[in-house]
Amino acid sequence: MRYLVPFFAVMFLLSPLVIGHFRTDAAFEDQPSSIDSRGPSHVQDPHLYHAEAGARWLMSIAVEPSPGIYKWYNSDLDTTTFMTEQSMGVVGVGKFFLMLYNATGNATYLEYAEGAGKWLISLAEPTAPDACRWSKWEGLNEYDPDHYGGIGSTIEYLMLLHQATDDPIYLEYAIKGAN
Repeated sequence: MRYLVPFFAVMFLLSPLVIGHFRTDAAFEDQPSSIDSRGPSHVQDPHLYHAEAGARWLMSIAVEPSPGIYKWYNSDLDTTTFMTEQSMGVVGVGKFFLMLYNATGNATYLEYAEGAGKWLISLAEPTAPDACRWSKWEGLNEYDPDHYGGIGSTIEYLMLLHQATDDPIYLEYAIKGAN
């Protein structure tokens, strides 16, 4: 059975035992957070507490191929495979970070959400001067036009990033992907 990163993310979201086992950045420590070393019973929103614990774990396993660009491997059993899509890939992880940013105002979450978007943009394959597409897998030619597991989820994510940041690059690639 294959153990996928999103599966582990959900499991970590449900476990208060993971607090304190993550890489932390000084910048992250200055941001709003529901993380409290005493556990979820000492915070107003235990769901947010667990979500932030999951975020710290995801930050600790993020692969940074270039500064400010993040991707996550598809499986703990295969740390060389990276998917773009929502169900098991970077789009889903990026949306998770974007939702946490919207819930907390923590700029570190937006940094990781944007890093996921930048990785997706780096993988965009031009199909015409004003159009592009994304493979479901980094380095493979497998294309899926549907929303949940394919290009549609990437386009939606880039639109969400544009709404959150007003950065025109996300809108540009969302439009190219829709063409």
